[in-house]
Amino acid sequence: MVRNASNLLDGSLDWRAHVIERLSIQYPTGSDPLKWLEEQPLVDRTFLIGRYSTLDRSGRRVEQRKTSGSSGTPFQFLKDREMTAQMDAAMWAAYQWHGIYPGDRQARFWGLPIGRIASTQRRFTDLLQNRRRLSAFDVSQAGCLEYFHDLIRFRPKYVYGYPSLVHEFVQHCRAVGYDGRDLRVGVVICTGELLAPLVRDEIAAYFGARVVNEYGCTESGIVSLTCEAGSEHILPVAVYPELVSNSGVSVEPGSTGQVVVTDLYGGFAPMVRYKLNDLAVLARDNGCGCGRLLPHLEVQRGRVDGFVQTPSGKRIYDAILAYTVPSGILRFCVRQLRSDLLHAQIVAGVGFDKEVTPASCKSIWEQAFGPGMNVTIEVVDDIPLQTSGKSRYFIPLEDRSEAKDGLFL
Repeated sequence: MVRNASNLLDGSLDWRAHVIERLSIQYPTGSDPLKWLEEQPLVDRTFLIGRYSTLDRSGRRVEQRKTSGSSGTPFQFLKDREMTAQMDAAMWAAYQWHGIYPGDRQARFWGLPIGRIASTQRRFTDLLQNRRRLSAFDVSQAGCLEYFHDLIRFRPKYVYGYPSLVHEFVQHCRAVGYDGRDLRVGVVICTGELLAPLVRDEIAAYFGARVVNEYGCTESGIVSLTCEAGSEHILPVAVYPELVSNSGVSVEPGSTGQVVVTDLYGGFAPMVRYKLNDLAVLARDNGCGCGRLLPHLEVQRGRVDGFVQTPSGKRIYDAILAYTVPSGILRFCVRQLRSDLLHAQIVAGVGFDKEVTPASCKSIWEQAFGPGMNVTIEVVDDIPLQTSGKSRYFIPLEDRSEAKDGLFL
């Protein structure tokens, strides 16, 4: 499976013919599969939420998955295992561009479940998958320095994680003179949020390693990855990305469009023209130094993360909000007003209780951020998009620019 994916990505097989063949098998319509696809409506997770509970999964090889809620809209869904296997094959085939193979030692900068049992299970999974994790919710200087020494012993081959979290680690270690080149990692794979050029350059200089960008989603896997020559190529193995206008019409290369993806595998509720709520440009085909014929994708707008300041002086990665948001909340957005005050807007979803759900949300988040933190909850009918176009579920204390965007006037 990985070999077939490698052949598609390296040009031994025609990726366009693969997409057309998979569309015709996956969605038999008796017509031109690309034309049929262009006629399908765009869908988002709000539309899909609740759909999976009504589908008959008997006899199906499916697994339950969920996104972290990092867009502000938590999402639980079912995925056909044929599709998840192809998603993994595409990932590992692309990682081979940078000499990374299954089982290689990984330094992981990611979230960790809050509960004791769940966090222990995740640590065990990390052990099985040969990786060491810095929890996104413990990025104190002491925690980062301890992690640095752990990595010295572990000798990871590569780093994987949120760029803002890796950057925070770099700043703490650099402040005390720890040299990231001592870790001898070969590549840093940044994912989950926009990779700012300044952050990329600082991470690369600290580790003395190439920094590449991975773009994708939990729902359908990796959409694109930076190659050895520095271009970010789409990976049309398990998922087919399109750039479209608001009306669903494909945009020309060089023009900005919103990213939608379609699953190419899986017989159970595959996603068709699923909106990722990001903007990107499909670059004009001028070739690439790596020799691959895959189109270049340039993501222009996506998720932006930050850190919550606590009354104790700690900085906690804002993904903790997404990891702990109670069920029954359709969407949320939190703004930090003071070091001891967070204000949350929440939109009711399936199973929302007007008394229990807000109280539970307040209690969980106050506990997550420690003594002295107060959380106020406002139930709203909708949360308007920000004029900046950023997909943010948390507005940091130091970010005053969003005040005029109408979220928290």
